Amino acid sequence: MKASATATSLRHRDRRPAAVGHAVEDDPLFSVKQAADYLGVSVSSLDRWRCYGTGPRFVKVGRKVVRYRRSALDAFLQERTCTSEPC
Repeated sequence: MKASATATSLRHRDRRPAAVGHAVEDDPLFSVKQAADYLGVSVSSLDRWRCYGTGPRFVKVGRKVVRYRRSALDAFLQERTCTSEPC
């Protein structure tokens, strides 16, 4: 009986979501600096885009902690890929 209660409490403490469709390692979370480097833009540009709602989708981890999924950064780049001018 005690082992079952311990196993249940461990499951409740582990709040990580189950990966859907792919492993979590395949879609890491990037800090704002890492995301800016990945996109080749400044941190202030990324901050401004986030404020105006024009940048890549982001994850609000805490009150002041923002992270970006690599898949969201890739999708952002893909949406802005052009084949001719003007785009």
